[in-house]
Amino acid sequence: GRAQILAAIRASAIDVFSRHGFAGTTMQAVAEGAGLTKQQLLYYAGSKDELYANLLHEVVNEWREAFSLTEEAGHTPAQLLRDYVHRKLHYALANGPVSRIFTAEMLAGGTHIARYWPEMLASTQSKARLLQRWMDAGLLRRRDPLLLLQQIWGMTQYYADYQAQVAVMMGAQPPIDTIADEIATTVLLACGLSPD
Repeated sequence: GRAQILAAIRASAIDVFSRHGFAGTTMQAVAEGAGLTKQQLLYYAGSKDELYANLLHEVVNEWREAFSLTEEAGHTPAQLLRDYVHRKLHYALANGPVSRIFTAEMLAGGTHIARYWPEMLASTQSKARLLQRWMDAGLLRRRDPLLLLQQIWGMTQYYADYQAQVAVMMGAQPPIDTIADEIATTVLLACGLSPD
């Protein structure tokens, strides 16, 4: 039915866009991956721009929900930061092709994602304000909260973007929780917190 066709289109689009970026992707390749003709694909998905925009919108929405950083009763900043790092890394590895679509878009200048910048900036600024409150309360060592968030992003995103290198260096099944713990320890030490 229609739901199966749309799922096949989404899976094929993620595969092709993640490997070739927007410029290198053709609707013919997406159609073939979905087991459709190009005309059938255009009927269900519209243009390449529409299909790509829909994928980017999904990424932005999923990341906003998956990577929230909020105060929770009974949780210390160290616990919340460790949890944030774990969620970010697990998502990056479980959704490598989707993560690489975002990275390819950034490398191409981010023009297709421009409409989502205000939403993404608001989410990032909210996290930065929370980090700043913790710093002002003496719960974290003072540092630039935006840089801290970007450093966390870079350390975790590496494992999705450089998946082939990670597989060679660490084996096909890298120890995700060990990696997440190591990144979290680095972050906590940088914030003046005990990793224990």
